[in-house]
Amino acid sequence: MRVLGKIEINQCLILVRQILKTLFTPSILFFIFISTIESQPVSKKLFKYHHNKLMFDSGKDWENLSLIKSQRYNLDFFEYAKFKNFANISLHNQSVNISIIKNFVFKKNFFAFMDFNFSKNLNDNFYFSDSSNRYVSQSGFGYQNDWVLFQLGRGNEDWSAGNNINLALSENSELYDYLLLMSNYGRVRVNYIHGFLGIKNGKVNRYINARGLEWTNKKFLVLGLSEIIVYSGINRSLDIGYVNPISTHLEVELNNRLNVIGDQSSNAVWQIHSDILIKQRSRISINYLFDEFVLDKDIEKGKEHGRGYSVKYSYSVPFSEGYILNFSIFKVLIGTPTFRHRNGTNNFIAKNKPLGWEHGSDGTENGFGLSFSNENKYLFNIKMGTVKSGEESISSRPFDTYKDYLFGDFPSGNILHSNYFSVKLFWLLFPRVEIRGELNYLEEFKHNIKLDTSLSFNYYF
Repeated sequence: MRVLGKIEINQCLILVRQILKTLFTPSILFFIFISTIESQPVSKKLFKYHHNKLMFDSGKDWENLSLIKSQRYNLDFFEYAKFKNFANISLHNQSVNISIIKNFVFKKNFFAFMDFNFSKNLNDNFYFSDSSNRYVSQSGFGYQNDWVLFQLGRGNEDWSAGNNINLALSENSELYDYLLLMSNYGRVRVNYIHGFLGIKNGKVNRYINARGLEWTNKKFLVLGLSEIIVYSGINRSLDIGYVNPISTHLEVELNNRLNVIGDQSSNAVWQIHSDILIKQRSRISINYLFDEFVLDKDIEKGKEHGRGYSVKYSYSVPFSEGYILNFSIFKVLIGTPTFRHRNGTNNFIAKNKPLGWEHGSDGTENGFGLSFSNENKYLFNIKMGTVKSGEESISSRPFDTYKDYLFGDFPSGNILHSNYFSVKLFWLLFPRVEIRGELNYLEEFKHNIKLDTSLSFNYYF
């Protein structure tokens, strides 16, 4: 039997990606539009997506809370889903975006989903778009039952204890193509993803690999561990060394089981997650991350850990039945060299934006949030805070290598100070119609003020 070479394997992978893109073209729209939904990722454009986050903060539905999985449809949980699909019209500053999100289920367990977009600048013509200038953004297909989930498609993952305090993987990142394999064993859950982040400089292939393990008592405690890896190389094919979902980065790299020898071809971080619910009202969420370890300070003199952490406290105020009033305080800190590597293409970046915390690294964020909701009608959310960001942040220099791992000022260099304030309103106007309004105010150093507004309408069908 002839053994395929690396170049041939890489060509096969490119062919597979081209086939997958073909599967999600408008030619299958009619086939998809005649179907229904039972289990797929929940769109961030929906009222219920944000309402479910508030429910978790208020101590409800903790049997469904996961630290290593994005929100997904479950008809027993999302009781509102008598309308399976929706169209969205968004007005954002000087542009209009129209999207149709359709979900498909075949023989109960096989599913597909697609977010079809096109946009128009008020001074331009309509064009198909997402962040990659494609007309299909979040999309995929797979199989799901009570204990296993398999999915292949385009999207992103949201792994974190607590809402909106993500460190390494966030719902706000750019989209990427990936395979997901998850198993549910009751109190124990595991998740594994392997994906493609794109090509840098026309020849460097970049990949993401992550695995997570969590335990929950489904009442008041969830604990998790996760490992996230970014690896890259010139014309590099998918690395078989990372295919095993129970292997670890250090074991694979140190035993030279990668398709590129040495320690400059991949970058890994490890996280500890914990969510604690106290007396059904207080939620304490903690994430702690390690990038590099300083094991012997006598040998590695003057060096520091590459680390980060986030913590959030939420309290649900007793209120009238059917209403939720919740306030929260939070802090995020990510060290100066964290998420960078001696090889810049291994930085935690997708399409020039951070994979995790939206401000990148080398910085801190302190904030306060207030949410008020009528369970079935509307949600009002206020968030305010301050951010300090240093020169080494991956948000401003995404593919640069780290300077060093020596102790130094934090944040580093010239520090950018900014204050922000945001207001969001979600309103279920009619059973089939939702309205979302958003106002964001940002004041940066030297009183540079940015004002951002958006208004969107969802129609269910």
